[in-house]
Amino acid sequence: MIGPCGVPFLRSHRKVRSSDKASANTMHKVGIKTSHIMDFVAQQSGGYESVGYTQKDLYNHFTAQRNIEVADGDAEGDFEKCMSMSTEEEFEVAWKNLLDDYSLHQNKWAVDVYKKKTLWAEAYLRGIFFAGAKSTQRVEGMNAYMNRFLKLRLKLFEFVQSFDRALAKLRHNEAKVQVESVNSTPVLSTCMKRIEKHAADTYTRGIFNKFLKEIKKEQSLFKVDKVEFEDFRVYYLSRYQQPDAAWSVNYQPNDGIMKCSCLKFESIGFPCQHMISVMKMEHMREIPSCLILQRWTKTAKSFPLQGSTSMPEWVTQTTRFGALSSACVEMCYYASHITKGYNETKEEITKLTSRMRELYVLHVEEEQRNMRENDNVEGISMHFGVGDPVTIKVYALKAVGDEAETDGLDNLLDVFESMVGDQRRCMNERLSQISLS
Repeated sequence: MIGPCGVPFLRSHRKVRSSDKASANTMHKVGIKTSHIMDFVAQQSGGYESVGYTQKDLYNHFTAQRNIEVADGDAEGDFEKCMSMSTEEEFEVAWKNLLDDYSLHQNKWAVDVYKKKTLWAEAYLRGIFFAGAKSTQRVEGMNAYMNRFLKLRLKLFEFVQSFDRALAKLRHNEAKVQVESVNSTPVLSTCMKRIEKHAADTYTRGIFNKFLKEIKKEQSLFKVDKVEFEDFRVYYLSRYQQPDAAWSVNYQPNDGIMKCSCLKFESIGFPCQHMISVMKMEHMREIPSCLILQRWTKTAKSFPLQGSTSMPEWVTQTTRFGALSSACVEMCYYASHITKGYNETKEEITKLTSRMRELYVLHVEEEQRNMRENDNVEGISMHFGVGDPVTIKVYALKAVGDEAETDGLDNLLDVFESMVGDQRRCMNERLSQISLS
């Protein structure tokens, strides 16, 4: 049974409505990124869980509209292929082809990058565990992600709000991945169904997809030789139509330990295609426990549901504002197509606006009366945002009281009364302005 946190990710609960498509298309045409459109809709809806669809659904909508095939070559993709080559020989061949295809033999950047190949090419970094990360992509990726939310010269309270939105998006994405891993089972697509099922039950969805690619690559491998020793065996493997390719896998039957000459397990943390080939020849039904890293499993971290917590008043107001804005989008979409609907909607909005203004004035008056009854120095907030810290006001009052030991208390009370009077006067003026408008 799926929990409340997973409901927004169910396919039956996700749909990009016509009104949403119209709004998204308008923003997309003026150059707004898909991720920014999703952030805007989430802000209007009061949270990512209230949108009604995921960012992937929005990407699929734009892709279905685009339908344009890229005819030119992809230099960036070819460079990434060079980075992922498993042997130094393969890297040199791929690099030469890259230079030939894009005429980069005399390019200074290409020459300088090649000199530093031992720092970024996987062929020269085999056996070093990087958890699949390349270069500084994690740092650069996080910086690029935060730049979407944080701008220069933000006020402190604006920074806090933007940072919270960024964290909310990260948590939403993590929850989506977690729900997919825990509450869905991938379709088994290879002949090694037992190994594949064990991997699907053990690994997260992202790691399982990578492991599945290794299983498919294994199909082109074959055994060249097998050498028996006292407590271990050595399998020598090669690849179909690549007679020069050769790998060796040491296997210890007693404890299931394997070590491959490609060193991919030491680099990424899950079995490589050569180890999978040995598992097949040994008729294993599960992946040996010594080849499973806890960090890649579904149980790597707990996933408790977040309990309800008290929210500041401005957060509640912002959430309500977003929810109401989102609820009106579909109505505006339909009303904008018909003259009668437009006029009727505008008339009803005018009536509702007047009624909501009256309710707001009554609410402020009631809060003001409660403030006077309780002698609340801070009073009520006529706006939503970050105000002056209470501790600063307290320290200021203490400083006034310390000026003279004899009349410090009298000065303190005078300042106290003056602050209350100023605040009440400001509130009355603001309330008068609202009533007149």
